[in-house]
Amino acid sequence: MPPTSYTMVAFIKRKEGMSLEDFYTYWEDVHGPLVKPWAEKHGLTYKQVHTGSNAPTGVDSEFLGKYDGCAIFEFSDPNAITVAFADPEFKRDVSPDQEVFMQEQVTIMTTGSTVTIV
Repeated sequence: MPPTSYTMVAFIKRKEGMSLEDFYTYWEDVHGPLVKPWAEKHGLTYKQVHTGSNAPTGVDSEFLGKYDGCAIFEFSDPNAITVAFADPEFKRDVSPDQEVFMQEQVTIMTTGSTVTIV
């Protein structure tokens, strides 16, 4: 059976010298509104996972502790993410803003089909 949805997860780290509180505030209140119209245009669902001090205890691994959050994109068209990242709006508005608050060179991303078990 072919997958009906796809997910891209990006593990991100805040820019050096930026406090965790400032990182989350900027990511949610400034970057989020930049992402919203672009994501909606391409049929993407966009979620932010803030993994800092308010995260549940006992679930962080050594790997996850190196990152300050995850950006999650969900989409039903397998080509949507490729088309979205090629969009001039992304290149003009979203991508340059990432340099303000995150270390792009240490971001880890993965994309694949989503299989829901429960």
